[in-house]
Amino acid sequence: MAPIKDQDPSKIRQTAQSFNKEKLDMSILTTQIGLEHIALVNGHANITCQCCKHSETASTKVISPTDWLVAASYLGWRHVRTEYTDIDVVCPDCVKAFHSHLIPQIKEAV
Repeated sequence: MAPIKDQDPSKIRQTAQSFNKEKLDMSILTTQIGLEHIALVNGHANITCQCCKHSETASTKVISPTDWLVAASYLGWRHVRTEYTDIDVVCPDCVKAFHSHLIPQIKEAV
């Protein structure tokens, strides 16, 4: 398997969704991201999801990378490890996609 950074983001999302369909027994470990994953773009703190390439940038230069890291962690940005993948920076939506196979799907009674 190619390193996660070389894979197509849509294939990674499809992989996460296929886990949901197949109901595989997979353990997921999520940890907080590190300061090394916060980049400076034109003086503004920035974070980019390695799964879907979603990016968020601080609105002012006053926000330090450390403050941006705290905010990103609070919002749900995580480092995700499974038996199949190891992704350093994952946005909250992609984290939810990875966890969706663990949450029983509730079906509405007809």
